[in-house]
Amino acid sequence: MAYSPHDAGSEILTPDSATYKTVVGAIDEQSLKIICLILGTITKELHVARDMKTVEAVRLFRDLYQNVNISLANEFARYCEKAGIDFVEVQRAASEQLHCYLPTPRVVTKDKMKALHLVLDEAEAVNTKLPLLMLARETNEEMVRHTLRLVRDALRACDKPLRRAKVSILGVSCQPNVKEFRGSVTKKLVRMMNRKGMLVRVYDPLFSFEELIGMRYPAERTLQETIEGADCLLVTVGHDRFKRLPLRKVKVLAKKGAAIVDMAHVINPVKAEGEGFVYRGVGRGIWTK
Repeated sequence: MAYSPHDAGSEILTPDSATYKTVVGAIDEQSLKIICLILGTITKELHVARDMKTVEAVRLFRDLYQNVNISLANEFARYCEKAGIDFVEVQRAASEQLHCYLPTPRVVTKDKMKALHLVLDEAEAVNTKLPLLMLARETNEEMVRHTLRLVRDALRACDKPLRRAKVSILGVSCQPNVKEFRGSVTKKLVRMMNRKGMLVRVYDPLFSFEELIGMRYPAERTLQETIEGADCLLVTVGHDRFKRLPLRKVKVLAKKGAAIVDMAHVINPVKAEGEGFVYRGVGRGIWTK
């Protein structure tokens, strides 16, 4: 029995994968020799850990590091919205600085939160407090409710009530340009909006109408049908298709004085407002309406 964490699925393995240092641990010496022989055929360098528990910690701590950084970006994003700052511009400039990397603020999918929940449960079992991780979990889980707040604020700016508002959600996948619904928070958003009395429609170009209906989404067959008559467009996933949305055509299809809420940073705020939309975007505190 042995363990070696790796994120890449077979469909995205590249020649560079062989150059990555692979961490491996095993239950005993014999298992370690066998796994090293197997992995040695596909990777050039192995990092042998003392046991499987250490290897699992490597994987978990890496995921936790990403979660904490995303939670920090989410905090910055909420601040930027109130302070009139565009987080995207800050992020772009910060990436040019040495030793500075700001991840993109986002609604963290369920599968990405598993490590946080697991380690917090394990910490409680060994009577250890991890307050930073607890705050990161709360911050990231809050982003779903923050999405709803942005929708509410956008509708209010359009002088439209929340109840009976028609909201078109664009995106079901758990990540851009990947057909994978597991871990997506879209269904949770739909439930929350329905409880508020909103009328929700869902569209994702990577899934057929039949697939979306099979997953019990209130879907339409085409993007045009989804947008038609909408009071608010909510972009949850940054698919390339959504980056090319023709805002002028969308304006004609949607109701007069419609809003766009962009949680994926695919819509230009200036262009959206120039076409007459009320715009809200996570971290993009430069809207004027």
